[in-house]
Formats: sequence, structure tokens, C-alpha cells
Amino acid sequence: MVKTAKRYAFNTSISNVELINAVLEPYVDAAGVKARGGADFYLDKHRTSKILNGEAEVPLALRRVNLQHGLEGRVAAECAVLFDETIDPSLFEGLKEDVLSLVNGDGARQAQIRCRLAEKDSPEGFFAAALVGAIGEGNLRNDGDCIWKKGSGSLCWRSGDLFRFGFGNRRKARNLVVIPVDRSFNMHVTRNYEGVDVKEISERSVHGQWLSRMALSGVLENEVKERVEAALCASGFERDETGLYPLGAVAAIDARNATYLLLAISKFNEKGMAEATKEDIEACLISLLRYYDENGQGADLYLPLIGTGLSRSRLDKAEAFELIRNVVTEQSSFVGGKVTIVLLPEDAVNIGMMRQENL
Repeated sequence: MVKTAKRYAFNTSISNVELINAVLEPYVDAAGVKARGGADFYLDKHRTSKILNGEAEVPLALRRVNLQHGLEGRVAAECAVLFDETIDPSLFEGLKEDVLSLVNGDGARQAQIRCRLAEKDSPEGFFAAALVGAIGEGNLRNDGDCIWKKGSGSLCWRSGDLFRFGFGNRRKARNLVVIPVDRSFNMHVTRNYEGVDVKEISERSVHGQWLSRMALSGVLENEVKERVEAALCASGFERDETGLYPLGAVAAIDARNATYLLLAISKFNEKGMAEATKEDIEACLISLLRYYDENGQGADLYLPLIGTGLSRSRLDKAEAFELIRNVVTEQSSFVGGKVTIVLLPEDAVNIGMMRQENL
């Protein structure tokens, strides 16, 4: 993109070093990027040449902050200087066309990038989206990354099995693992032979998988029910006149090296299917963070995408990820430890967090 931008500069004879640093300046300022030792970030001639010739990756200092919440908007706000001093905004349409021509690969991700860029109708918005996207292409990793950090609180993502951080936890420190459940806190996994009139907790759901793994670890259904009821009572949650606990109710269940936080996000409808709205999910996430603030003691908190599956909130995977990110960052006063969204690998690819080849 830097080579393409050169022909649209006020001074077309500007050196590559000057241009690449001018182009990166809005990103560097918006994200607070620093070089080693806290020095100002600057690419020298040698590093600039290797990057432009494809012989070196974008510096880690740029890539590690690429998933910061709201970064694109902040970069756009910093682009005014770029279009005042370096890039001629009167040539924006040509620049936009040329940059779009660079995003010419096949596949869903490339199509998504082209669509997002094509929608941008201001030089600042377009350039910010292109810059963040170009740097982000080198930031799709299998082991996840930090999205946001403030003080001792942070939000990260990882790909893999949620229960790796629960039943599979080998650390001395206990993890907190969130299990979305229905408001009745039903603890019976429905089998095919039991009939359609039985409220369904599917073996495929996170709730159903958790119950199955609890059974494998020696904690059977009746004991789980007793422990859940005791935990809800201890936290002051009570059933309403319909027999349901409130949205956002949390039951903390200890098991080996993890504490499972059963979070009520849905209720069964007359057809025996769980349902919830986006607003329900948002309220439940806030309730979870309040509980974490009061009881978490800084432990690591792991949660799946909430609201995308059998809760039928009609959120797709990307929307659920964005909702969790927004709630955590907006309710940052409740986040005193590390919160991690655990994605299935295929979901990480589909929402653009990881490349297919990393599966």
C-alpha cells in the first residue's frame, strides 16, 4: 500500500523512508506504539527496504496492538495530518481504486476486506481501515492475542477447547470458566430416546458438554443439581413465580483446578427450546463481570462465544465476539484480571481472527 500511496503524495519524490513513516504515523500515535526502551517508533532505511521488498514482516510492535478495541476509529482521527502534509486528498478516488485492486485474493476474508474498504467514503476512514487491515494480515496467529488492556485488566482471545482451561488446567492457579445455561438451571442432558416433551439440553452445547465431562470426572447429575442449588442460594439468587432464576444469575461450582461459573442467559419456550435476545446476552455479560469483580480475586476468566448456538439469540459468531469485546471494554471497572474469549478454530477463521493454514 505504501508503494501505491507514493504516486498520490504532494511530493512524489519523497523517499520511501519518509513516506512509510508518515503513513504509519496515524497508526503509531493512535495505538501508542513505542520502540524498544520506550523510544519513539521509527523505521530506518534498512528495515523499510526489507519490508517493501517482502523480505521482512511488519514489526511486532505494530502487530501486537492491531486488535485493540476501537483502533480503526482512532487511526482515522489521526489521519488529518497525513492528508495535510503527505497524501493529496484531492486524489482520493484514484488512491482508493488502486488500494482496492491490491486486495485481489480469493476467499471469504479477502471479499470481506474489499467490501469493508469499498464502503468507506472519506479519505481518513478509508486509509485507516486499509492500514489497520494491512497490518492485521500479519497478526492472525494460532495462539490468539491481547485485544485490550487497562491496568491489571485485559481481554484476549484464544483458539481451541474451552475445557482445556477447566478440566485440562494443569496450573496451580485456579481458572474461572464460564458455562452458559438456561434460567431454570436444568442439569439433565436430553437423550434421543427421552421424547420431545423433555426440555432439551443438547450434548452439543457447552452446557451439555460440561455436564458430560462432570459425569466422567465422577460428579453425577444429582450431585451437580445439589451443588448448583446451594451455590445459587449462597449468592442470594432466588426463583421467580415461574420457577426461573433471573437473567445473569451465576452459580460457582468448584472442580479440581477450575471454578465453573454457570451463567443464566436463556429460558425455554413453549416448544422446549432455549431462547434469548441480544439485549439479554448483553445484560448477562454485565452481570458476569460484576460477579467477577466481586468474587474473581484476579483469577483468569475464560468464556466461549455466548449467544450464538442453541440459545437462539440470532447473533452470528462475529457479532457475539464484538458484543463481548464491547461489554468488557465498556465495563472495564469490573475487570481486574485477564479475560479470554475461547474460539473454536473454525470460528476464529470465519470471523477473521486466524488464517485457515493455522488450523
